[in-house]
Amino acid sequence: MSRPHRLDPSLPPATPGRLRRHPLTSSGAATSARAGLVALLTIVASPQSAEAANWLLQQGTEEGRPDKPFLPWGFLQIVAEGIVAEPVEGLEAPALQPFEGRYAAFNVLSGDDGRLSFSVRRARIGARGSVPGTDQRVSWFVALEAGDNAMTLDDPVIITDASVTLSSPWGPRLRLGQFKLPTMDETLEAVQLTSDTLNFSPVATRLMLERPIEGDAFVGNAYGFRDVGAQLFDTVRAGDLELTWAAMVSNGRTGSLNDDSGLDLTGRLQLAWVLDERRLHPDRQEVAVFAWGQRGEREVAGDQVTRLRAGGGAHLRLGPGRLRAEAVWADGVLFGGPKPPFPGQPLAVVAEGDAWGYTLLGGLQVLGPFEIDAALSQVFHLPDGGPDERTFLEATLGAQWFISPEAKLMAAFTWRDIDAPQAAGDASTILETVGPRMGLQATVRF
Repeated sequence: MSRPHRLDPSLPPATPGRLRRHPLTSSGAATSARAGLVALLTIVASPQSAEAANWLLQQGTEEGRPDKPFLPWGFLQIVAEGIVAEPVEGLEAPALQPFEGRYAAFNVLSGDDGRLSFSVRRARIGARGSVPGTDQRVSWFVALEAGDNAMTLDDPVIITDASVTLSSPWGPRLRLGQFKLPTMDETLEAVQLTSDTLNFSPVATRLMLERPIEGDAFVGNAYGFRDVGAQLFDTVRAGDLELTWAAMVSNGRTGSLNDDSGLDLTGRLQLAWVLDERRLHPDRQEVAVFAWGQRGEREVAGDQVTRLRAGGGAHLRLGPGRLRAEAVWADGVLFGGPKPPFPGQPLAVVAEGDAWGYTLLGGLQVLGPFEIDAALSQVFHLPDGGPDERTFLEATLGAQWFISPEAKLMAAFTWRDIDAPQAAGDASTILETVGPRMGLQATVRF
């Protein structure tokens, strides 16, 4: 049985005849007590596939669709969140006295001290299509974003995606425009379908999420794991094995082209053993391993600094469950957090230094429309030692209810900890206040 939230117009459709109807929409169970019992046993016993794997083909190509010049799609995510924490008290440094009694930035969801938040996190609308008569070899993809998130800090509405993909029957595909970088699995996935822990992991947000740099601080809208550029990519199949590769030359920032000569280079390689025939469907069963790397230059405080990122991992999607392990290594242009660590303060750029992190994610569907998720993430920031060394830890337990093919409800509880082995005094006082985070999110697609 397929997860109902995979039926999304932004992705290719299922192979006919392979998907069951969602149990809440099936009328057979209502005909008799016997039919109801049979339906319940079928839900419990039948395999339920998990998440997509080949996101490079899923997003921005029209393979497997009819030739349609225009197909609208969109989704809305409404979230309520809260953090249980205490204000910072006992600060000694004179420069920190104005923050006495305030909440640290990692404990604030809105305003200066708001630990409760209710907002429209994402309101995304888009369209996609292919040029009629081209057998999906010329396709396009556009999406606009509103809501309260890191990509819309300075602008109420932004363009998240705007790309054209050219698919050749005798060679690799070419994608041009603004689109997702071929890096982490977590950041490649469609957020309306696979935000299984409500928020991105600290590995993604601290090591991969970029913003413009002014001087030695991050400012403005986050790039949303996207860039402007050109990407060659393709999939080579041999029996049940599938090798997918991508090579991208990009701008180093979204929204416009840079006027300098620096370009980012990103590459990704994935080998998958596909366990069913639905190669293009986001519910396919598989075992896969992947690796990627990225290099670029950034200007920090007037100096050119090399930014390196690399990672890899593996995922298993089989029956009602899935497992994913993913690691990322980063060198240069690290996120240093607000300095001092309170809302409204500059977001520091750590020009030199390294960090690394990992994520573990598991999910299990139970009784059809319900799923239980668990995740563990750690980031080791400047692990070679010093007063700025930090270890960020998050452990999340979540649950999802797939109400219908177009709607789901998600709840998550995240225990958080920040360790600073060589920090003392005020730094330790501030970090001791970090508290757990919990939330409830509704997603509706159209």
